[in-house]
Amino acid sequence: MPAYLLLGSEHGKKKEFIEKTADAFIKKSGRSFQTYRFYLDSDDTEAFFGALSNPSLFGDLQILIVSNAERLKGKPAKEAAALFKNLSDLTLLFFCSDETSAAKLDKTAVSVFDKEHTVVFWELFESDKQSWVFSFFLERKIKITPEAVSELLDTVTNDTEELRAVCSRLADFKGSGEITASDWENYLYHSKEENVFTLFEKIVNGRFESAVEAVRKILYSGESNLISMAAGLAWQFRRLMRICVFVSGGNGPLEDAFDAENIRGKRNRRLYGQALSVFDAAALENILLLLNRTDALLKQGVSFSDEVIADLLVYRLTVEKGAVTDLFPSSAVLD
Repeated sequence: MPAYLLLGSEHGKKKEFIEKTADAFIKKSGRSFQTYRFYLDSDDTEAFFGALSNPSLFGDLQILIVSNAERLKGKPAKEAAALFKNLSDLTLLFFCSDETSAAKLDKTAVSVFDKEHTVVFWELFESDKQSWVFSFFLERKIKITPEAVSELLDTVTNDTEELRAVCSRLADFKGSGEITASDWENYLYHSKEENVFTLFEKIVNGRFESAVEAVRKILYSGESNLISMAAGLAWQFRRLMRICVFVSGGNGPLEDAFDAENIRGKRNRRLYGQALSVFDAAALENILLLLNRTDALLKQGVSFSDEVIADLLVYRLTVEKGAVTDLFPSSAVLD
């Protein structure tokens, strides 16, 4: 059957599997092809069924890559299952979900896929991610220090797809030589693209509209998702909390706290110093609780768009400055 059920949130390896399988499919046929992507929202579910029902009239191959397979339920899932069983030999289907168990998808739809055509892409362990980063730069004959790898993995919390994109840009930024933790921070603050560090700076400065704009650019870039973005913010606020505890506990001056956290450069130190004047210990505790609860909500799934959730989170951080510990004012909105 020219169809695969691909599960798991390791998008990098999932993407590699799709590319390799599609290449073999195209080479074996020797025909021209078209690739179509569907996300099973209200706008393109009908188009997806159309592609399943009506293969190309010109004999071209069609490769269908479907995300959010868990959204297909009930009657539409039954209709899709019937179409899956009768796919044209000219169609290659990848039915994808971030869920790691087929049990969380509609049973009728997934029953079509046998074990041979079901693949789970598990998230890498932290030790595996470290090895992946070292190998990436080794292939490019660039050295990278363990401290830089640790800093990078603390802020890039997504899968190998995002790691590859970030590491490629970092390699281009450095060019040659050895990449240190300071090089990583310089790259983050001097790259023209928006990222969780420029977003953090806007939050500290209380620039709500600018922060919302930055969030849009981060999400629309396609190289980071909302869970990853929230995790990157949490990392920075945890770092700020450690600095706050260090100074308030009488462990030394602020400069010593910066040294302990490996914060280099006048700009970076000035930003974190400013952040301490904006967020006190109580606010930071609330913010970390808010980010933790937001992460849990995102992973369990909510019916709001990423834009709505992101805007509300940025408002809680930038305007309310840690006064509220729940993303939504009441759990009733989730019912």
